[in-house]
Amino acid sequence: MSYLIIHTLADDSCDFPYDIEKDARGKLYCEKCYKIWEEIESVDVVVRDLDCLNPRVPFTFFTLPGLPIVHTSFLDCFQPDLLKRDLYLGRVYSAKRVLQADWFTVRARHRLIVRGTENVSLRWCEACGRPVYDTIAGCFLYPEPAGDVAYFTDETRFIARSDCVDIRRLRKMRRVAVQEIPVVDAPLDGYGVIEPKSYRSPPNPRWELPA
Repeated sequence: MSYLIIHTLADDSCDFPYDIEKDARGKLYCEKCYKIWEEIESVDVVVRDLDCLNPRVPFTFFTLPGLPIVHTSFLDCFQPDLLKRDLYLGRVYSAKRVLQADWFTVRARHRLIVRGTENVSLRWCEACGRPVYDTIAGCFLYPEPAGDVAYFTDETRFIARSDCVDIRRLRKMRRVAVQEIPVVDAPLDGYGVIEPKSYRSPPNPRWELPA
């Protein structure tokens, strides 16, 4: 099985308006590591400035928390039945609460860690117990992802089985980077399987946009 890593080179990222950003801290994501709570599925967002949404750059991201925002033209590169099975799609609104119908947030049902070989660091969040992994180069996957899953995310990046995406179409998109990512038999970063030490979520992890 071969895999691709897909990430954005967009110049402009998206942010919540300041009042919603304050509300999202703790409710949507951990305040220490900024990861979205595991129990939350689709994520609806309000963007502070619509300039971050440019159909000519069909893949951008939300800064806090790290979350892909994609145009329908990007999603058209994925197989519809597998997309529906493997990904949660959230709605995107302007600051005036106007639905941006051609844009979606994306959160995979299955998430993994893209690992690397240069400047690698690993720690566990003191608040939620999840691993926080950083690297700057040499990306690889370990262990091998579940073979019955086509699409994964790692923060703002997609990992996809190469037989389940339109690679030629993706490569033609502006500010979208696509490369093969190897699956290795033994980790190249000195760590074994990386798992949460003891995941701790808030009492009622759920997210709805404030009225």
